[in-house]
Amino acid sequence: MNRFARALSCLPLLASACVVPPDDPFERGEFAVQRDDLLMALHAFDAVPVAHPRYPDARAAAVAVEQRMRRCQELLLEALMLRGEWRDEEALEALRRAQVQWPSQPGLQRWIDATEQRLALFGSRRPESGGEGGEPAAPAPVPLVEVPPATPAPAPVETRERTSTPTATAPPVSDDPVVEIPAEPIEEPPSPPVASAPSHRAGDDPVALGLVAVERLLARAERDRAVRDLTELARRFPGDARVTSRLARLLHQRGLLRYGQGAVAAAIRDWQRVLKLEPGNERVRGLLAAARREAAER
Repeated sequence: MNRFARALSCLPLLASACVVPPDDPFERGEFAVQRDDLLMALHAFDAVPVAHPRYPDARAAAVAVEQRMRRCQELLLEALMLRGEWRDEEALEALRRAQVQWPSQPGLQRWIDATEQRLALFGSRRPESGGEGGEPAAPAPVPLVEVPPATPAPAPVETRERTSTPTATAPPVSDDPVVEIPAEPIEEPPSPPVASAPSHRAGDDPVALGLVAVERLLARAERDRAVRDLTELARRFPGDARVTSRLARLLHQRGLLRYGQGAVAAAIRDWQRVLKLEPGNERVRGLLAAARREAAER
């Protein structure tokens, strides 16, 4: 009887594991959204062709999914900066808010566990032995050594030649010049060098801060300005894969929106820029070829 009851209790789990995603890309995207699988949802919505009857709904759903993903990444980056300042309670709150936006975000639960563990060990105070990552503690102040005042130099001594036979009269004044003994200079200890102030706070990442600013623009639906700022960031840091990948994705999405709105030439320009950033992007290459054919037929 116990075995039979256990088998019955496992049936819902087996049934949920055997659910197969729909073949239709729009329905597959909705299926993934219901399970908080945002990556699968975005991939499915982006695969909806323009001729599909639900294409406008797919574009709107993809924008909503991307907003959740961007908000999660923004909160995660904010939490990491707070952790670097040992503000773990605030970091934990930001991580939990990020988990609400994207529950299945890879690695997010591990960040939450690590922050809770550090709070349990140290509380909200930085340990005296050093900061995160083995940072050394600040050195103790060195006491100042008082330098005694310099002893005044003796007055110059005059040497005169004296006669060997004492007489009652005053000795004759010699014609030899007076020799003056100069006082030895007192060397003062050199003053310690003044350490120059650092140019910026340790741990600052200009690329990460720039990406956060871009995500805030996208949250306010300022897509074109976000593209301009990302382009400038890519010009300043041409070798950073984070900037290149984000710019390529944003241009791809803007190209899809423009193509769906009938602005084929503008979509072609966006997809050409994507291929310059990612020459191996076959999906964009196919979209670009289709858009060029459509533009030639007009």
